[in-house]
Amino acid sequence: NLLVTRFPDSQITIADFSPEMYDATTKGLKIIKPFSEKWINSNWLFLSIPEQSFDIVIGDRVLEQFFSRKDEQKFFDKIRNLLHPEGIFISRFRLRNDKLAGIPGWRIIAATFKESQRSSKGIPLALVWRLRDAYTNESSRIIDCASIKQSFEECIQKQGPMPKIITAFKLTKKDMSNFPFRWVYASPSKAEFEVLYSPFFTVVQERCSTDYLDARQYPIFIFKPRKIS
Repeated sequence: NLLVTRFPDSQITIADFSPEMYDATTKGLKIIKPFSEKWINSNWLFLSIPEQSFDIVIGDRVLEQFFSRKDEQKFFDKIRNLLHPEGIFISRFRLRNDKLAGIPGWRIIAATFKESQRSSKGIPLALVWRLRDAYTNESSRIIDCASIKQSFEECIQKQGPMPKIITAFKLTKKDMSNFPFRWVYASPSKAEFEVLYSPFFTVVQERCSTDYLDARQYPIFIFKPRKIS
């Protein structure tokens, strides 16, 4: 809706590996221009699109779909090649909070429920990602799912069988079962992220929202491509 409004004469390409995302997106469209929009069901790494096809590429938490540093680097290289030399790449990214490493999971669970006012709605998003951060091997970036489950069990033993903790535990296990790819490879730290993008992009601007818990772990970057030597 925003792109069509701001750039009414432009060609817009939407790419996602999930057909369900297309259904959800379509329901939210207020402006439909089928002759200027192209919808592609594909992983971004495998887009069959000529180089320098776009003035702007927009993504949201796209690194979470890759499971190795090699694929993450391929991703940044792919986006740079798709952009015109003066184009820009805008995206939000999730960065790991290394300050949580070593803190017992049950303490994180208890503290998050006290901090979040949204816990009654189910599993707080912040809690899931805080536990992932706490139980990520910093060298391999592999998530220790067994320890996350154990931390819930410890919290239930210490805090008692509080309904909101039981619900969060059940939803976490369900998410691990239904979407296992989310629970293998963790987000990069800020330092690791800089190493990933710096060969391909320079930062024009970095901003953060302030209207949700842990928003600083989800910075929004505007990048411009580095010249290919």
